[in-house]
Amino acid sequence: MKGHTILTTCLILFAINSSNASRLVNAKSNLEIFDTLSLKTVDVSSAELAELDKVGNCVVSAAGTTLSPLSDKSQTKLMKNYYLSNVQNMVLKVRLPKNQVWGLSEYSRAQYIFISHKDPLFMHEMNSDSIDMKEWELWKAKRFQNFVSLLAIDSRKYDRDSVFLVDTDISDKKKTNSGEDWPAWAKAGLMDEVILEGEWEQPENKKLLALAREELKGTKVKMSVALEARRDGRALDLLTQLLNLQGEAIHEIYVKVDDEADTARAQTFVKETLPEFEFGLGEKPAETQTPQ
Repeated sequence: MKGHTILTTCLILFAINSSNASRLVNAKSNLEIFDTLSLKTVDVSSAELAELDKVGNCVVSAAGTTLSPLSDKSQTKLMKNYYLSNVQNMVLKVRLPKNQVWGLSEYSRAQYIFISHKDPLFMHEMNSDSIDMKEWELWKAKRFQNFVSLLAIDSRKYDRDSVFLVDTDISDKKKTNSGEDWPAWAKAGLMDEVILEGEWEQPENKKLLALAREELKGTKVKMSVALEARRDGRALDLLTQLLNLQGEAIHEIYVKVDDEADTARAQTFVKETLPEFEFGLGEKPAETQTPQ
């Protein structure tokens, strides 16, 4: 196995003027995460927010203000902000807000009633395995993928890689609830690199990498992993997470951080600790290599 190459310079890229934006730290740089759901990283006036809030384009809650990828107005606003960010190294995250876990905003409900003459609200009170329910979920998935396609096209138009931070859980329930069907996006050629976000301090979660690798077979998508510096306000041990991933065929190791203290800790980690470990860096696992 090849050793993990480390560059001596760490650059911090402040892609968006927001102290709340998450970053991914690796050996090369800090990559800003463009969260396509959060208004924390989008400059929106109170008038625009009120307009967006009228028909379910966005949701204002105690957890923050979120835009729905199912909304045309939200997509337009997000695409404009992404275009204006003008940063080379950008990581995208596209999933439904937790307060719209079924995608049932007033906007999406009204749109679906208009095109299908069926009300999704009543479907949720009936059998989730019904044909009508599956058609509704397929409609949501297509709208999501269309938006991801726009982001990918825009990325490549300006010589950016199309890189997505995704949840490692690829169960049907998870994909339906979050809208984050990244295996389908990979197969459609919409991603250059996928960064798997998971609870890597739990050794049993390593098996999720094998499932993800299986989903990426036949694509050119590079598979990377994001360690977490903190979860629910609790600092996590980066070394434990790294040890649980040792020996895996991983393109790149990142550390997700949310504040300057964690950024400094992550920078020290990738400079001093990460070089001691070996990863496949995109190689196939030994058991799947073709004999010479």
